[in-house]
Amino acid sequence: MFPLIGKATAAPPAHRCDLRRVASFILLFVAQVDWSRADEVGLWKRYEVAIDGVAYDANPFDVDIEAVFTSPTGRSFTQIGFYAGGDVWKIYFMPDEVGVWSYQLRGGDVKSRELSGGFTCVDSDLLAPVVAHGNRWRIQNGRGDFPVIWNPPVDDRTHWGFRSHKSSDPAVEAALRFADEVVGARFLALGELVVFPIDWAKDWPQDAVPYVQGREGEEFHLPFWDQLNAKLDAARDRNIGLYVMFYSDDALTPDRFGVTPYSPQELRLFRYAVARLACYPHVLWD
Repeated sequence: MFPLIGKATAAPPAHRCDLRRVASFILLFVAQVDWSRADEVGLWKRYEVAIDGVAYDANPFDVDIEAVFTSPTGRSFTQIGFYAGGDVWKIYFMPDEVGVWSYQLRGGDVKSRELSGGFTCVDSDLLAPVVAHGNRWRIQNGRGDFPVIWNPPVDDRTHWGFRSHKSSDPAVEAALRFADEVVGARFLALGELVVFPIDWAKDWPQDAVPYVQGREGEEFHLPFWDQLNAKLDAARDRNIGLYVMFYSDDALTPDRFGVTPYSPQELRLFRYAVARLACYPHVLWD
């Protein structure tokens, strides 16, 4: 089966009598209204859909799940999902319009069950995304901006500290505070996203790299990605985003690990990164 965790309801089977169908429709309508009232997310923040019970027979990171979100004014956006561990897949979405949103899930065995949900987007004090304006940058529908990119150091004298520490670590909190209040950064730079524990990174711990060691290209290390999202949530609340540089061009070039151009491994990486990171207002892809 393919249920949403507390987020959706199935349409009533067609063979039920008219009275049952009317009653089910009323319950469905009430449930959808309750969703929009109970599920609130701020403008430019992250809304999360969690799905469990997805059947798969190969790599869970290759399961194709997506949701089509419809805005209060009728615009539609498709956002892909990702494997989150255990028996759970998730979809992260950033609303750009205040009001009641709806969504429908697609993928997996959704052909046999139509799943939908909704939420209300409320105003927030976050800035709109940074966008290109000719040869300059500006805040969308707003003022000009000079987007400083900052590589946040931590005080443990390692190159990987900010990447591996939890968002609640005092060193990470101090680094974000410094980036915001002293540097005035708009983007965090973590170096190349894809790092393998060899050569100059041979001492990097597992939690600082995106793949399970020995399974590069095939299996993502979920604690790394979970903590990256947690740190970006904290950065977003300071109007700071992420500069995503995927690869190094030195001894850690991804070709050495089977992540070659246009390969299934590279497409898996890009898809996973977009599913995880596209839910933030300030992202530069490189």
